[in-house]
Amino acid sequence: LLHELGHSIVAQSFGIRVLDITFWPLGGMARMSQIPENSRIEGLIAIAGPAVNFVLAGASLTFLLLPGIAGSAVGDLALVFLLFNVALGGFNLIPAFPMDGGRVLRAILGRKGDWVRATEGAVRVGRFFALLMFLSFFVTWNPVLPLIALFVWWTGQQELLAVRLRHATAGFGPFGPFGAFGNFAGGPARP
Repeated sequence: LLHELGHSIVAQSFGIRVLDITFWPLGGMARMSQIPENSRIEGLIAIAGPAVNFVLAGASLTFLLLPGIAGSAVGDLALVFLLFNVALGGFNLIPAFPMDGGRVLRAILGRKGDWVRATEGAVRVGRFFALLMFLSFFVTWNPVLPLIALFVWWTGQQELLAVRLRHATAGFGPFGPFGAFGNFAGGPARP
């Protein structure tokens, strides 16, 4: 929850409305009114979730260093919390688009201004990591890995299609590229 709140707070600071936060057994997602096509904004929103995990891990470590905590039941719980947050933050930074690390990668690739190509590049890298996760099932027998791999592959493809469609139709009005009643010069149609 705090990871997704991190994304949400940063998104809202840039005027992006957060519609809801959805949770399922494999994680969560903050659904936003728009996906920013600005490298700086996308990168900051993406990094906010893992940053929350690392801050929580740091707080756990600080708590563990207090006298009498290490080795106690409360200390053991704090250690589990620390390890969980380091693992969650680190896992989310894998550059498997549309995970947080993949969005950071797209933000880096998108600095040149071509958001479609940046998304295509991030999706290709995401597919590579999805394939690795899927194949690692046969080594670890962890049934969650193929599910995450399918999620990464499917949602990355869906977002790529949405970005391509948005850019292919940019500038089109309801009746085509010239608006409802425009002509080739862009002004109102004349009889």
